[in-house]
Amino acid sequence: MYGATRGYETDSECEEPTQPTSEKESDDRPAERKTTCICCPWMMSFTDYINHLRELVNQAFTTLQTTHDIQETVTELAEAATTSADRSVSKEDVKRENELLSQDLDNLQRDYKTLKQAVEQLERDYEDSKDFDPLRRYEKLKGMIKRTILHFKLKQNEKGSSTGIGGLLQGCKDYAHSLEAAKRREEKVNYMTKQEMVEQNVQLQEQIKEMRRKCSIIRDLIDQLEKGYESSKRFAMMQRYRLMKFMIKKVIHDQLI
Repeated sequence: MYGATRGYETDSECEEPTQPTSEKESDDRPAERKTTCICCPWMMSFTDYINHLRELVNQAFTTLQTTHDIQETVTELAEAATTSADRSVSKEDVKRENELLSQDLDNLQRDYKTLKQAVEQLERDYEDSKDFDPLRRYEKLKGMIKRTILHFKLKQNEKGSSTGIGGLLQGCKDYAHSLEAAKRREEKVNYMTKQEMVEQNVQLQEQIKEMRRKCSIIRDLIDQLEKGYESSKRFAMMQRYRLMKFMIKKVIHDQLI
């Protein structure tokens, strides 16, 4: 009987090895088998197996329901916080933000206009230089590059300094322009609702982002133009002639500005 019982118990991989017993003890003790092995359902009774499956399903459903409740609670709290924040912002706050964004956009648009004018002038000079022979055109290319770089630096200095007659005149022009633009905006927003101003503020933020991107691209192009011009001085005339043409075309044909 011991041999038969041992062979029967080793059919299951889940059974733990039993301590060896004497043949006499094995004969006197009837073979017992556990019926609670989860991974071996054929070792359980059919009723126990069904009850076990029911418990697993109930546990899974309870977990899913709890997770769903938590997600709903978090969503409700987020919506409540957003609604509370919207209510706490008055129309005057939105109007003040609108004015600040409008001023920022107006300044960026003036900067972009100045930078764009320098690029357009460079393009016109480049097209006009095609009427000259290579030798005279070589001098024209050098002149237009230096003018563009100088124009860019002068505008940057005027923007960063208010000293001198030029700086004072530019400051007065900018101030008068700002007052006029602020008056027009004031008349416009007085007829707008709070929601309309909020929507306009979102649009202004997008426009500011785009203007900053374009201004940054032009500044980078002119900076590269200056570095390339200085680097080209070590080349012979014909090589430098081709390099300057390439540098200018890179600026005036950029599609991102």
